[in-house]
Amino acid sequence: MLKNKTSLLAFFLLFHILGLVFFEVPGANAAAAVRPHLKRTGVNLVTNPDVNGATGWGISGDASYDATVSRDAGTGSFKMTTPYPNTGFSYVPSVLIPVEPGKTYTYAMDARTDASPEIFSMLFSGFDENKVNLANGTSFGAAVSVENEWQENVKFITTDANTRFIQLRVAKVLSPRTDGHIWLDNFYFGEGVGFEQPPTPKVPFDGSITRADELGNVEIKD
Repeated sequence: MLKNKTSLLAFFLLFHILGLVFFEVPGANAAAAVRPHLKRTGVNLVTNPDVNGATGWGISGDASYDATVSRDAGTGSFKMTTPYPNTGFSYVPSVLIPVEPGKTYTYAMDARTDASPEIFSMLFSGFDENKVNLANGTSFGAAVSVENEWQENVKFITTDANTRFIQLRVAKVLSPRTDGHIWLDNFYFGEGVGFEQPPTPKVPFDGSITRADELGNVEIKD
C-alpha cells in the first residue's frame, strides 16, 4: 500500500513538473516572439526632420513638398510621385550631416501610401573631412504595405574610417503601380541602434506557403 502511495505521489509530482513545462513555457515563448524594443538614445542630427517646408533638404525629379499631409505635427511631408512621364524618379537628399568614423547610426523615417504596395529606396553617401564624396553607400529597399497608414522604416549605418559627413537620400524609381504616391515624414538620424515604435507581435500563420519571419522562424503550411 505504501508502495502504491509513493508511486502515486511520484506520478503527481511528475505531472506537476510537466504541467509547469507545458502550461508556462508557451506564455514565455509568446513573449520571446516579440523582439526587445531598443529605444533610440542618440540625438536626432537631421536638419528639419519634420519636413517643415524644404529647409535642409533638396527636391528633385517628381518629388515635391506637400503641406496637406503630415505624420503628426502638421508640418507637411515629402511626396514621391508615380507615374513618371518625364524624369523617371523622385529624389530627396539631405544636407551633409557630421558623423564620427567607425560608429553605428540609425537612419529612419515614416512612410505612407495611398496604393500599396509601394517601394522606395533609403540611400546614403559618405563624405571625407573636405566634403568630397567618397562613395555611395548601400541602397536599402523599403516598402509601405498598408494603405493610408504611417509605417516606420529603419536602417542602420556604420561609418568607415574616412567618413566625416553623411548625406541621407530617398529615391523612388519606376513602379508597376501607376496610381500611387508615397509620403515621407519624421526623419531621424542619430548615433546608436533603436526604434521609435515597438515591434508588432507575431500572429498565427494562416497562409498557404512556407514563410520566414524577421526573427528567423520558418513555418511550413501542410
